[in-house]
Amino acid sequence: MALVSQTVEVKTTTVTTIKYEEAVPNKNGGQESILPRELSAQRNDSSGGIRFYSYDKSSQTWTGAISHYSQAGCLGCSPHYDQDGNLYYVTSSGEVFDENKFALAFNRLPNGSRVRVTNLDNGKSAEAVVNDKGGFESAPYNRIADLTVGLGNHLGTKTDQSRVKIEKL
Repeated sequence: MALVSQTVEVKTTTVTTIKYEEAVPNKNGGQESILPRELSAQRNDSSGGIRFYSYDKSSQTWTGAISHYSQAGCLGCSPHYDQDGNLYYVTSSGEVFDENKFALAFNRLPNGSRVRVTNLDNGKSAEAVVNDKGGFESAPYNRIADLTVGLGNHLGTKTDQSRVKIEKL
């Protein structure tokens, strides 16, 4: 599959176009067809609408909307019980989920990666570790990452409303 991505800045609107090919099976059992596809996403900075994330390859920096996740909302975490019957969750990195830790679920870097997360609304930043996979990037969520409640509170972010910059350290 060939994949080409292009980002174009036009005043306060950013448009990203991804071109790719998709194999479509033939209904009659014949040879599948290869169809060209194109997906575009748009962010209008003047209206505050966030539709996708942006990525700067040279600095390994991502920008986009976030969400918070807590013990109750750790969707990708695996539930476990200790010997006393207490429920706890384990992230995809294998560590016990702690909603107060400065951590985030982020699909673009491997677990254990150190990052600096900056709230673009107020400039607050903190170092954190990627300890889970997440960030529902497709509609209707359009989020780049899920921050723990502890990290989100420290940065002063509001779920689905705040934009952050994530820099690989």
